[in-house]
Amino acid sequence: MKMKKVLCITIGLAALLLVAFVIPSVANNMNSDGIALTSAPTTVATASPTSAKIVSAEAKKIEDVDTFGHIAVVERIRTFSGTKEEKLSKLAYLETEKSSSYERLRNEIEQEKKIKRLILSEVKEFIANNGEYNEIVKLLCEAHGGADVRFGSGIDYVEIWLSEDGSERILMGLGQIYYGSLTESYRLY
Repeated sequence: MKMKKVLCITIGLAALLLVAFVIPSVANNMNSDGIALTSAPTTVATASPTSAKIVSAEAKKIEDVDTFGHIAVVERIRTFSGTKEEKLSKLAYLETEKSSSYERLRNEIEQEKKIKRLILSEVKEFIANNGEYNEIVKLLCEAHGGADVRFGSGIDYVEIWLSEDGSERILMGLGQIYYGSLTESYRLY
């Protein structure tokens, strides 16, 4: 029974990492709506596991981690120049289309102001001061003004973006919390 549980957790973790960081984006420099995703590439160096010698370096862009197009949706709504009601209506349509919710963006539109983003040290503090996964997720979302993205079908995944462009984020799902950016990723909880 214990081996079965470990196997399930391992498979879940692999799926989580695959969804968040491995699957390449289909998008190129434009999303499906013709909005340019202009991000400067970041060079990512990969070291050999047995030595500190760099074995490869590659340029990564934000669209490389925007597998499901969530960043593109948020950018699309941010650039929309309509009334608050029109923006909320468009957001609701896109949430239905993407089977996702963008709580933070909705709150910013409703309040008509930017909400301060959490920083990594604050996230680590929430984790250190709270022991239960569900409580940590709830508190992080409240402190952040809502999840930047909440998605999943049967398994709930929550993303909190530490940067406006989504290139630095916290991914929560399957009882685990990960930090990820264009240059690094690691488990926090």
